Amino acid sequence: MNGSPEILLVEDTPTMQVLYLSILGKAGRQADCAGTIGQAREFLAKGDYRVILLDLSLPDGDGLDFLDEILLASPDIQIIVVTANGSLNKAIQAMRSGAADFLVKPFSAEKLLASVEKAVEKLISVAGEATQDGFAGNSQAIRTLRARIIELSRSDASLFIFGEEGLDRDYLAGLLHKNSPYGRGPLIELDCTAGSPTAPDGHLFASAIPHLAATHPRSLQDIVEHIRGGTLILKEICELEMAQQLELLRFLQWAPEGLVSSESSGRLKARIISTSTRDPLAEVRAGRFRRDLLSKLYDVPLTIPPLRERKEDIVPCAEEFLRLLALRRDRPAAILSQAAKEIITEYYWPRNIKQLQAVLETAVSFYSVEVIEPEMLGEEIFQFAKNGHDPLNSANHGSMAADLAVDNLVGLSLSEVEQRFIKATIERCKGSVPKAAEMLSVAPSTLYRKLDSWQNSSVD
Repeated sequence: MNGSPEILLVEDTPTMQVLYLSILGKAGRQADCAGTIGQAREFLAKGDYRVILLDLSLPDGDGLDFLDEILLASPDIQIIVVTANGSLNKAIQAMRSGAADFLVKPFSAEKLLASVEKAVEKLISVAGEATQDGFAGNSQAIRTLRARIIELSRSDASLFIFGEEGLDRDYLAGLLHKNSPYGRGPLIELDCTAGSPTAPDGHLFASAIPHLAATHPRSLQDIVEHIRGGTLILKEICELEMAQQLELLRFLQWAPEGLVSSESSGRLKARIISTSTRDPLAEVRAGRFRRDLLSKLYDVPLTIPPLRERKEDIVPCAEEFLRLLALRRDRPAAILSQAAKEIITEYYWPRNIKQLQAVLETAVSFYSVEVIEPEMLGEEIFQFAKNGHDPLNSANHGSMAADLAVDNLVGLSLSEVEQRFIKATIERCKGSVPKAAEMLSVAPSTLYRKLDSWQNSSVD
């Protein structure tokens, strides 16, 4: 096997070091070996390891503390902890902290290799899936997101996925469910945009759990039993009416013993993932969303960056979609001409990845060519290429960009409009508050004061 070692052994006993290296070497797995936490830190600073075999009993520190340190710096690394039979509680604690697996001494070579293979497959699986449906590319923003996906797949925290129109929040929520400890359990999806998801008799979950539609009366315990051990996805949660928000809040207040895992029982219960195109904190400040409900759903926020903020990912996303499209149609993948690549990279993509996919699918279906040229990307993109202006930067924005900007502001309070405009101006000035203040004809101190007040506004 060529390349740098992908595995780091952290083991202080020389005979065990030799044994582990031998077993892994015979299986074609390269590994480096550290005898102390200090040596392991040196290896981690230089190498790019995907799996760490970590003995919890080390001469220069606590293995559990070191595990937390590793995952904080590199949440995508898979850690297999090794412990003696009498320290099983430490292994359980390590799993709760994010370890991928644990081995109790003595263990067989087969068990070691199975654990390592499982860790590698898990890492490849999650990272591989996360390159599809708009998560391809190698920008810092998308690499951070993929690392967070791997990290949060091991967690049972309630997640809130926020992203603009056209970013596949639902795909990401399903990916997190599939690769989580709840992946074998039920997946219940409640679409909060579907008119009135509350059934006539007032039960919010009747539309999401078909069995409940024919069940009368519907008890809260019955709902819990259908969700237990799985994931509840609340799609577009900010679209719920106030009455429905209250119903959901009451359910969550009633059901913590049925949904939330407890330290004492250790039983797997359920996970909640919420998604929204609207900023939930802004919705709370505007009085459209209950603060007490958001505080129960907002354990860990996860924001999907829009395409315009990661231009270097646009072409890889397009090429990945063309590859997947070709696989579905059982034909060679079309490629983008250099001119087409340049145009899609500079375009604003107001509807993000869904718009990019729709444009490419139309081009492939309508033209049936091997190379996609700019004129095949649709009138909107072609006019952009022809006029040579960015719909947000040009003095003549055009109706599409103007309509988009207005649609994004309708329904917001005047203070929220001001906040968005000021932040966008600062971003346009590459983060320079003084330059933004000059552009807006106000004192820099005014902007700093407003930024401080917005930063201090948070969910209780």
